[in-house]
Amino acid sequence: GLLAQARAALPNTDTMVRMREELRQMWLNTHASRAQLALDLQQWCQRAEQSGVTALRDFSMQLRSAKV
Repeated sequence: GLLAQARAALPNTDTMVRMREELRQMWLNTHASRAQLALDLQQWCQRAEQSGVTALRDFSMQLRSAKV
């Protein structure tokens, strides 16, 4: 199908979709403390930077630079 073709043409698609969903779930977790959210975000950024996907690495760097 079309999704399989997209995945074959863009091998990083699965990684990007998975990482996006992980980030979305982090923000939706209203039970997490601020400290837990910060830790989860730091770990997500590390995985994004190690993923080999330039867009994820760049986005992670933007997140890190925007921390307050």
